[in-house]
Amino acid sequence: MKHLLFDFNKVLLFPKHSIPVDLIMMLHHKLDPRNVENYQANIDFKYYFEWNTELLNWLTSLKKSNSDVSLHIYTNSTFSIKIGDSQEKLKPLFSSQYLAKEIKQPKDTASSYEWLSRELSAKPTQLFFTDDTATNVMAAAQAGLWTHHYTENEPLFAEIEAFLNGNK
Repeated sequence: MKHLLFDFNKVLLFPKHSIPVDLIMMLHHKLDPRNVENYQANIDFKYYFEWNTELLNWLTSLKKSNSDVSLHIYTNSTFSIKIGDSQEKLKPLFSSQYLAKEIKQPKDTASSYEWLSRELSAKPTQLFFTDDTATNVMAAAQAGLWTHHYTENEPLFAEIEAFLNGNK
C-alpha cells in the first residue's frame, strides 16, 4: 500500500484573500481560539475559501482506479479543516486526518514523519507528502518520504504518478 499525504491550506483549500486563516477566524468570531467547534457558526466559507477542485477530482479518479493507494491529510490547520463543508467533502476521500497540534507532532521536524510512518504501518519510502511550505517538505524528505513542494497541480500530478510507478 502506498500513502499520499497532503497539507490542507494552500494545497487542498485555497484562501481567497491574503489574510491568514487563523486571523480570519479570530476577527470574524472574536472567540476563544482554543474552542474550534464554535468557529463553525456564521462563517461565510465560500467568501473566504475555495476548494482545489481540480486536485480533489483528480484524487477521486485516482482512488477509484487504484485500490493500492490511501489518501491522508497532515496539516497545521485546526480551524479551516473543521468549518463549512470541509468534513463532508473530505471524509469520503481521505482515510485519515492528522492535525499537528492534536497529535503533538510539528510538521517541520523529521520525527513527525517518522511518527506518521509508524502510525500508518508503512515504510517511509511508501509515503508521499506534499506541502506548500518548504521547511515541512524538507523535514519529510529527511525522514525518507517521497516529497513535493506544492505550487500548482500539474507538477504534483506528475510527481504522484512517478511515485506510484516507482520512478525516482
